Amino acid sequence: MKNFSANNCSYRLGRDFRVRDVILKVHISLVAALFPLVESLLPLRKLLLMAESPSDWTPYHGMSEDRIIKLIDRRLRRPFLMQRRRCLRQGMLLYHFLRLAGVPATLFIAIVGSAEPGRPLLAHCWVNVSGRDIHPPEGNATVVVTRTYSPFLDSTHTAFNLTRNEPVIR
Repeated sequence: MKNFSANNCSYRLGRDFRVRDVILKVHISLVAALFPLVESLLPLRKLLLMAESPSDWTPYHGMSEDRIIKLIDRRLRRPFLMQRRRCLRQGMLLYHFLRLAGVPATLFIAIVGSAEPGRPLLAHCWVNVSGRDIHPPEGNATVVVTRTYSPFLDSTHTAFNLTRNEPVIR
């Protein structure tokens, strides 16, 4: 049987972290690649439910929120699909993976600009982490949907439930 020293333990912890980092990168790539298909098949309400993994399952606990944000931004920097709805994919992925890391986050979906007769509603999606907005809207935005996750409360709170007349996310 091998004797374990502090050096072996730190090496093992470092290796485990690298393995989790690779798994996270692959997981982000798969979800980002499948999101346009899932988004085309499901209404927004179901997408929100899918983004909310069980609150007690945090496989990426301990991963830095900045690392998760950086990996998602890097993966989505040149969108081939969903170019006009980039913020939706970005916001939903950020919210989902921050939840998997156990990081308190709030997802916002808002109507942007003024609603004029005959024009479709334009919307924007972004995430707030630790009081910092990640990719907030430019200009005025009227918040329609808010999803808040806090591992300390162990629940998800919805400020507004969508009806069948869901806004068009652009």
